[in-house]
Formats: sequence, structure tokens, C-alpha cells
Amino acid sequence: CLPYFLGRGTPDWNDAARGIFANISLNTKKEDFLRALVESISYEFANGIGLMQKHVRIEEIFVNGGLSNSKVFDQILCDTLGLLVTKIGKSDATACGAFLVALKALDPTTDLSKAFEKMHHPEDRESFIPDNEREKQYKKLQKKMNDWYVRNYARAGFL
Repeated sequence: CLPYFLGRGTPDWNDAARGIFANISLNTKKEDFLRALVESISYEFANGIGLMQKHVRIEEIFVNGGLSNSKVFDQILCDTLGLLVTKIGKSDATACGAFLVALKALDPTTDLSKAFEKMHHPEDRESFIPDNEREKQYKKLQKKMNDWYVRNYARAGFL
């Protein structure tokens, strides 16, 4: 799957990119489509994190809301990245972030780390540890997806 149903964001911001499901047969089930979509989204995360890792060391990813409400997605993301993934809190990351920004604006001496810890209790955390074998498999599939994207959009003159 190429998950570009609204174009591609990072790293090349390609509005012409389109979503594609490939290798479909009459035996393909809706679960297969969903799995392919979730995996391709995790590959896109990995593309972005890979760019960041060229400049800064990343050991752990924190997630909240959206797809992170799925433990299956969290584990797939973890395995794709080969990094510890920790889900913190409920689906309230935006509201918590806005609150922390407001808190700092109202009191510049505020320790944001302490405020963050008070908002997120230990029972609201769940960590996912990468599986090395799945990581190797996902890296191969991520490369296939990226190669397919470049071949098809470069040939069409979009890159």
C-alpha cells in the first residue's frame, strides 16, 4: 500500500502522490487491506524518523491519540522503527500540549517536565519493545514501498 490518499507529506511534500493498494487478488480480505494500510503508515513514520536520525540520536518514541489507540499499530510502529515506543496518556496530546504552552506563558519559571509528569500517571503508560526479526522484515518491505514510490512518481515526472 502507498498511503497517499491526500498526497505525500514528509519528506518531499508531493501533492500529486496517490494512494495505491497493489498485489490484490480475489483472496484478499478487508483485514489484508487494513494491515497493509497500517504497515505503510508506519513506514512513512520510519521515513520521517530516519531523516531526523541523521541529525539527532533517537532512542524512544512517545505516541498519543489517533492510531496509537491501537496496540497492534503501536507494535507495528515499534518493530518498523526498531525503537522503544511508549504510549502516554489517553487521546489528549493536543489539549495537554496547549495547556503546557499556556502554563509556561503564564509562568515562565514553570518546570514543564514536572507539569507533564503530573498530568500523565504511570498507569497511563504502555511501552512496546521491538522484535528484531519483524524489524528486519519491515525494513525490507519499507524499502520496497519507497522504491515503488520513487519508480512510479519519478517516471511520471512528479519528483
